[in-house]
Amino acid sequence: MEEKDLNEAQKHILAAAMEAGQKRMSPEEVAREAGCAVRTLSKHLKDPTFKSMFKEAMTSSITAETPAILHAFAEAAKQGQFKQGKLLLEIAGIYSEKATIDINAEVKQDTTFKDDSEREEFIKATLNAYVGKQEEEDEETAKEE
Repeated sequence: MEEKDLNEAQKHILAAAMEAGQKRMSPEEVAREAGCAVRTLSKHLKDPTFKSMFKEAMTSSITAETPAILHAFAEAAKQGQFKQGKLLLEIAGIYSEKATIDINAEVKQDTTFKDDSEREEFIKATLNAYVGKQEEEDEETAKEE
């Protein structure tokens, strides 16, 4: 679906979605901004192609806010906020926490059975014993009745 294939409601919804991230709008507010009902918004979002376009518009909207977010973090860092400063330095690639991971693991395989045929014999014997026990219990129940 291309922009030229969109109807007016869809165009308005996408325009509202572009502003939604900046204003932190709810679905109701996006619908109101687009001039449609929430059910109209929901109906259009059932179309996978339109849904993809809507998500892209929302992502673009949030991405547009990145400079303002970074500026806010920088200002907080300048005022001594450690977490914001640390995050900015990590983003810039200047700082990273060193982590040492030492994995000393052994992988052991099940050695209960020598091969598949031995495993199969065990399962058959177990099932036969269970079936035999069930038959005995059924016979006892029948005698009691």
